Order: sequence, then C-alpha cells, then structure tokens
Amino acid sequence: MKPWIRWSPQKNGVRQQNNDLKNLPLSLVLMTAILITISLLIVACSKNANPPDIHQSVMSPEDLGQEHLNPGERYSSYNSIPPTSGPHDPNPLRCGIYSNSQRNERFLHTMEHGAVVIGYQVDLISLDQIMELQILGEKFLNDGKRIVMLPIESLAVPVAVASWGKLLNLRGVDVEKIEEFVAVFENKGPERFPRSSAC
Repeated sequence: MKPWIRWSPQKNGVRQQNNDLKNLPLSLVLMTAILITISLLIVACSKNANPPDIHQSVMSPEDLGQEHLNPGERYSSYNSIPPTSGPHDPNPLRCGIYSNSQRNERFLHTMEHGAVVIGYQVDLISLDQIMELQILGEKFLNDGKRIVMLPIESLAVPVAVASWGKLLNLRGVDVEKIEEFVAVFENKGPERFPRSSAC
C-alpha cells in the first residue's frame, strides 16, 4: 500500500517564495558591505596618494653669495630673474605690494631676511589676474607673512615666485602653488630677523 502523500503545490510554492525572501536581505547586506569596503579603499588610496611636491617644480639657482654693495650700487650678473642670491643693497625693501618695478638689489636684501618675492610681467597677464595676485598678497601680509609683490619688466614668464635660493616660474596665476611656495619657503632666508625688522 502506497503511503498517503498530501499534494500541496501552493504551499510548496509559498515555502520556496519565503526562502527566497529570507535570502534577499542577506544578499542586500553582503552587497552593501562590499560597496562600503570598495568606497573605503578608494578614499584610503586617494588620501595616501602623494600630491605633487612643490619641491619638484622649484629651481635652485647657484648661490651667488650675500655680499653687500654700496648704497644705490647696481649689479648686473644675477643668474635668474628675479635673482635668488648674490650681491645686494645694504638697505632692504619694505614688505608690501608695489605697483611699480623696484631695484633687484633692494628686494634681494629683503629675501635674505626671509621674504618671498611674487613678481609678474604686466604684458603677460590680465588686469583681473593682477587684482587676484594683489588680493592674495594682502592676505599674506595680513597673516604676517614676509611678502614683496611687484611687476618685473624683465620677467619672461607671467608670474615668478622666489625666495633666497629658490625660484618657481608659473604660466599664470596659480594661487594654490603660490600659497604652497610661501608656506614652505617664507622666512627661510640665511639671515633671521623678527618680521618687524626683517622688512
């Protein structure tokens, strides 16, 4: 005699459906966990990726020494524009924003005291870019930074940023690079003075 079997396709279908529903949240949890893990790995990798180091873009012209000239005397054999070392006037140029060119020999002495010179070529940048530079210069000065900003007629690039022994040429107003240069090289001259007497 055959055993009695209760045939209930509806119940079996419901049971299968219930099993699928039970597995669905588990699948969602696993998928969410995988996505979160991938996102965390991407963030970690982007944090660990080293941004370009300002030192890679900066030139270090040969050091021409720190000789003092006679007041007002000119020197014509600097090895960079703007100069980053060499003979200079005994009277440093005051830190600030200048609308006219100043003598290399004066602002070079200020660089010896740790100032950063931000020079621009008026024929290669717009008035709006000059205004942007001047706003940035005011911010630096208000933050107590040793900054000299001025037009440099002999400059062959739109913008150059220089400190004692260091030079960064720029193809335009790159605020991020200028800020990084100032953060790294300001107040690194061979002679250290309080800012009040440095420039």
